Amino acid sequence: MNGPGYSIKQWPGQSYPLGATWDGKGVNFAIFSEHATDVELCLFNSPEAEKESARVRFTEYTDQVWHAYLPEVLPGQLYGYRASQLPTKIFWESSCEGCGVSSRNSMGLVDRTVY
Repeated sequence: MNGPGYSIKQWPGQSYPLGATWDGKGVNFAIFSEHATDVELCLFNSPEAEKESARVRFTEYTDQVWHAYLPEVLPGQLYGYRASQLPTKIFWESSCEGCGVSSRNSMGLVDRTVY
């Protein structure tokens, strides 16, 4: 992912399964939140990055699940979530279907497994 100004294609995606799911063409991201009024996906270029390389604001919310499909995201992409209630904190996904985990802060890592 590139820096500021880089536009990332976003489609509605599905609310299930939760987590990051690679389908062979792109990644569906879905995160449950009963109270968040806004969720952003934060993409990182490396585990050492101090700041995200891109943010994607989710626009779809179904049955208390925020979701989006990103056709340009590939396996190996590092990510976390930022919610409206705690905008300065990034939530790292420690385990999910379709992703692995890197050693730094349990940062999400999209896996190659196709579901």
